[in-house]
Amino acid sequence: MTNKTIIYLAIAILIGGGLIWLTSQSSETPSPTAATGTTASLKAEVSQYDFGTIDINGGDVTTEFPVTNTGEEPIIVVDGTTSCACTSAEIEGVGFDMHKGMNSKVTIEPGETKTLTATYDPLFHGPNGTGKITREVILKTNSVVTPEVRVRFAANVVKN
Repeated sequence: MTNKTIIYLAIAILIGGGLIWLTSQSSETPSPTAATGTTASLKAEVSQYDFGTIDINGGDVTTEFPVTNTGEEPIIVVDGTTSCACTSAEIEGVGFDMHKGMNSKVTIEPGETKTLTATYDPLFHGPNGTGKITREVILKTNSVVTPEVRVRFAANVVKN
């Protein structure tokens, strides 16, 4: 055999092997529930809260957001984060913030409501951190319907 023939034969074998490999892969697309989790939905009963005017030196303020599994399968809250380091949150005693995610998962059964608590430190940004603010708390779930649930709060921070 000549070198040209050997090269053509090697190319043909590579192409044939690639085609066999591609056709041997499953042509079925996995269902969303098999790939990522449940088709249940997590709903925040209240998605926004306004603290109104708060004093920068008045200490932390806290609000609660009930979240309900409106589906027929359990939902697992796999992680959480906040939009700013001045904000922390917790659900079922599992705390998290912008820099530290959840150290354990929280399961919410069908029809069950859990309380998501958000805490804001108005003095976090220093004595000049006044004005209108909006912050977000994000829960990440195993649901393909609601992979993230976001709630927001606002305030007008003033120096009294």
